[in-house]
Amino acid sequence: MNRLSKGSFTDRGIDENAVSPIIGVILMVALTVLLAAIIGALAFGIGTPERVPLASVVVDSVELILTPAGLLRQEVTLIHRGGESFNVTYIRIITLVNDVPLTHQLDDFPRSTAQGYHSFSIIGVLRGVGGDTIWDAGDTGGFSIAKGNKELFAGDQVTVNIIHKPSGAIITSSSAVVVDRR
Repeated sequence: MNRLSKGSFTDRGIDENAVSPIIGVILMVALTVLLAAIIGALAFGIGTPERVPLASVVVDSVELILTPAGLLRQEVTLIHRGGESFNVTYIRIITLVNDVPLTHQLDDFPRSTAQGYHSFSIIGVLRGVGGDTIWDAGDTGGFSIAKGNKELFAGDQVTVNIIHKPSGAIITSSSAVVVDRR
């Protein structure tokens, strides 16, 4: 029986001296590809997180109001109290009543109406009056929730979350208690 000594591949025609240079070349190619991918991603902005504006938008009031025509309005008023300005085209408003989300939420600003909200009840910067879609400190916005979306009662807690759509992060969250002004 012809046995090879341990660690010797020369009898089979394999030169163990060629293994190290091949592994070195493979590692160098892999490192070059990795560096090219990282540089390319940074150059084209792929993988960079969206910057979330730092702002304080609060629920100024949630009121049940009877209009002169005898219609009940469930009005939510928001005010930007401070921090950075931001474009309303990049936000989504998620509203909860007593920690339960409304059936219909608000998105795609500026707009004047939406399903689950009274006609032309979206006001202020959310409506984009005069083409202004930048929500600055001091600006107000608001909406009137239709009873079909959720009927509000005095004492209910309404929470409004303003979401930054590009990143999915919450810009601000604020709550207020419903007041009956009828």
